[in-house]
Amino acid sequence: MNGGEMIIGMANPMREVGSREELENRFGFFLPGFSGREVKKYYAYVLPKGKNGDDGARVIFADGDEYRVFRGGGRDVSGIYGGSEYGNGIYMGVEIRMYTYSDLHYSVFSVGDFSCSYICGKESHTDPLPASRRIIWRLKTK
Repeated sequence: MNGGEMIIGMANPMREVGSREELENRFGFFLPGFSGREVKKYYAYVLPKGKNGDDGARVIFADGDEYRVFRGGGRDVSGIYGGSEYGNGIYMGVEIRMYTYSDLHYSVFSVGDFSCSYICGKESHTDPLPASRRIIWRLKTK
């Protein structure tokens, strides 16, 4: 209560976790490793069942790149709205759509029942395609 008024809000569904293994154990899905990449933070998303997907993960790399994955295929999980599509392609049967928004370049794709996004940080490279292909390969060959 705030001065006699009740404040009602939704709890933040994003929680920082300590490692990739902790995310995998929590949700029971495979999160591809990124050899040679320094990870800054791992986040777990826990959303109410039936509300735009259920569980998800966000990996933030030291260079500012981000990888996001959520249960439920066929969705844009980048969290970026208003981007302009500048290209697309198919890799191992998976459609990869690439977008730009302001200084950011990012990709959106689905592998099985998972929706994924790879966002290039402002200080890093500007082509999300190589990282997207690596993720798809790891998810399909795990």
